[in-house]
Amino acid sequence: MPYVQGGRPQAKSGRPEVVDVFRSPNVFANGVPVALWLSPGQSGPVSVSITFSELPEDPPVTISTSSQAQVDSQNIQYTSAQTGAGATGPNQYYNSGAAADGVKGNYQSTPEVAPASTGTISTATSASGIIPFLERCLQEAAQGQWRETGQGGKPSNPNITGIWTNLGYPQSGSWLSDQTAWCAGFMNFALKASGYRYVQSASAREITQNPSKWGATQVPKDQAQPGDIAFWSYGHVNFVYKAQNGKFSFVGGNQSPKGGSNNPNDGDLTESYPSGTTANNSNWASCWRPSKT
Repeated sequence: MPYVQGGRPQAKSGRPEVVDVFRSPNVFANGVPVALWLSPGQSGPVSVSITFSELPEDPPVTISTSSQAQVDSQNIQYTSAQTGAGATGPNQYYNSGAAADGVKGNYQSTPEVAPASTGTISTATSASGIIPFLERCLQEAAQGQWRETGQGGKPSNPNITGIWTNLGYPQSGSWLSDQTAWCAGFMNFALKASGYRYVQSASAREITQNPSKWGATQVPKDQAQPGDIAFWSYGHVNFVYKAQNGKFSFVGGNQSPKGGSNNPNDGDLTESYPSGTTANNSNWASCWRPSKT
């Protein structure tokens, strides 16, 4: 087992002093951080455009005229509100429940009724293989690479709109705006980039309605593991990032910038509940374990 050496030799053996072992901050076994076989290192910043080039674009998505019109109409309503009196604070689309969870505030307020959980221990394989991709994205986000820039009709962040291009969405209309809700787009892009089964879908609610498309298995929230998909009652989706001592944090797109913001028009890729929340959080509706098959 590799270890962190101290500055003094051990008294009896003369071997290097053992200060600590290398551990993962995200993967746990029985509540204990899993030791690593390699020394932890911090890679330099990597542009997300490299990730796009590494992944082939999906075939074009077929979107009905009515569905496209609905997306465009909603997007126009959001961006129009940003140019008026509500541009620097809550407007008529503000959802306080979403904002309290560290999520961009302009979410639907229709409560989500989660399908009944079995309450039994899941035998599905852990999805912790998604965590390295999320860590990479958080490093990029710390440099501002995932911050929305298209408020009020300004040029949008190409990293965000690039998700839709890579997933086969039209390079026109709302898919060219980072003000189009992109939490589900990021979820599917992250799954794709991590080698998991994904769907060309912009709908967060679809994970609860058609989980078989992802090969996803519902798991009790108190058994959530890093890499699981968390669905929230107001129609948001992100990933469980840390799970320790009964508390969980989450990483996803279309969330409030680090440090918080009362502006429902401001979005980013962040870790929500960095200090952890419990499975009893009423806004956390359900949890789903993705699959590679």
